[in-house]
Amino acid sequence: MPFFMNPDRQQVVDTARRFAQNELRPRAREIDRSDEFPVDLFKKMGALGFLGITLPEQYNGSGGDLTTLALVIEELSKECVGIAQNVIAHTCLVSQCLNTPATPEQREKWLSKLTTGEKIGVYCFTEPCGNSNLAGWKTRAVRDGGDWVINGGKMFCTNVGVADYYYVCALTEGAMDPATMVGATTFLVERGTPGLRVGRIEDKVGWRGSSTGQVFFDEVRVPESHRISPLGMGLLCCLESPPFEMICEGASALGLAQHAYEKTLAYAKERTDANGVPFYQKFETMRTRIAEMKMKIEAMRAFVYSLTDMVDKGENVYPTVFTVKPYAFALAEEICSTAVNLHGGNGVVADTGIEQLWRDAKVGMIGGGQYDMMLDMASAML
Repeated sequence: MPFFMNPDRQQVVDTARRFAQNELRPRAREIDRSDEFPVDLFKKMGALGFLGITLPEQYNGSGGDLTTLALVIEELSKECVGIAQNVIAHTCLVSQCLNTPATPEQREKWLSKLTTGEKIGVYCFTEPCGNSNLAGWKTRAVRDGGDWVINGGKMFCTNVGVADYYYVCALTEGAMDPATMVGATTFLVERGTPGLRVGRIEDKVGWRGSSTGQVFFDEVRVPESHRISPLGMGLLCCLESPPFEMICEGASALGLAQHAYEKTLAYAKERTDANGVPFYQKFETMRTRIAEMKMKIEAMRAFVYSLTDMVDKGENVYPTVFTVKPYAFALAEEICSTAVNLHGGNGVVADTGIEQLWRDAKVGMIGGGQYDMMLDMASAML
């Protein structure tokens, strides 16, 4: 048994694997074609407990650890990366960022519904100026009596359009200070609030079924009870999410790469030449490239679960945590590209699903933190 596995985790993994194979696999191609968020599947994942693994039992969570959550994300990603990304955005960003700074009353009101999947969350953070330009943020919340009035816009928000709770980080104290990250405050805006508007839903090359788009706030008024973080400390509170988000992104890349490897190995052993000799037996180059895929996957697995183990033990994972996503998705892109090449013409035919794996890996190099930007963040902490 691997160092990161135990009987309790194995039971959760078995449940996640059955769900992924029985529910996601039959619909993965259609989800990729339609790019529609499958709300029914999301609700089923909530009923199975996948959305509250790391969250407190008193708010309908499981009180479990990051290793267990990452294992579930890996299994989901083997069949449909887009669905796994919906879970990461909902759980690692919205729920995790809500859990720590929120009051017990706020957790009871909102978190207890997020952990079950009764409500869906969207994390409204990125602005048109980009995450690397915090000083350029424009979205602002101004106090008006006992309320806050929010104006501005966010982009690349995952779960937009289907979400019930919009977790937004807005300026409240002049401009953002990039050095101290002080100046923004987080709020929760409920769906249907006047002035809250969903903009364009992006037509992405990969991560299909994960609804990504714009959110606009036009004189959106929320009461003080909807303020989540201490004043000016919203961005610092959002730093609760990187260990969960980045490591789960690494687990997603791992699941994607594992799927590409398994399909390629099976293809190489099943396809034969005119004499009935399997390609895997006939072509040494094919064998060595598949072995190389396996080698990279095991390196990814060791990296991802060594970090989950550190988080679960309460150890510091900065700045390494900012390297796991770029590392894992860079390897996943290489592995999926190899899978396309080794499938020959079948690799670029949509119905085989191979080219979809490469598209999903490519988006992973950018979505949730662009490759070079993530490494730059890590380098600043060295």
